[in-house]
Amino acid sequence: MAKHAVMSRLGISLTSMHTLFLELSTGALVRLDVDHTPIVRTWYVVYHPERWLPPAAAAFRDYLLDEGARKVEADTRALLEASARAS
Repeated sequence: MAKHAVMSRLGISLTSMHTLFLELSTGALVRLDVDHTPIVRTWYVVYHPERWLPPAAAAFRDYLLDEGARKVEADTRALLEASARAS
């Protein structure tokens, strides 16, 4: 919702770059160079170790911890580099 408001020129937003990949890639939105950004946060995958995890949930957990983490890191780095070149 916030990105649609920004695209409608209603203001600015501090939003996770993970949700803006398409808009930043196509130029629909631009990243402003603001001190102390990007704000880097750690994501956690939480589950109960003593309870059975369905196969689909276990596969999703494994993807998040391995491939997903690398993909998000690479995509974020690419977006930051592209926005630095554009400014």
